[in-house]
Amino acid sequence: MPNALPPAAAYQRAFEAQQRAGGGHALPVVREISRTMYGNPHFEFRGADEDKVYAAALDRKNLIDPHRSPSVVGRYWDGLDYVVVVRAYGLD
Repeated sequence: MPNALPPAAAYQRAFEAQQRAGGGHALPVVREISRTMYGNPHFEFRGADEDKVYAAALDRKNLIDPHRSPSVVGRYWDGLDYVVVVRAYGLD
């Protein structure tokens, strides 16, 4: 039957080969969401591993100019991910 679908195992092997080749579209371990609130930048980091999320937030905090008073203002578990929020102030 030329129009028959291949078995699920064939799709799984192809998916694993694509992941090994680096062409996969897997979600990053830590996701960063940046937004401006009240004129100040806020960076929200989310992920399943609390240590990696906090390390990513500290890396971002340390990259911000010290005159903008960067700080970690929140760490919490929202039911799906660990969340760490970094805030800095504008220089206006």
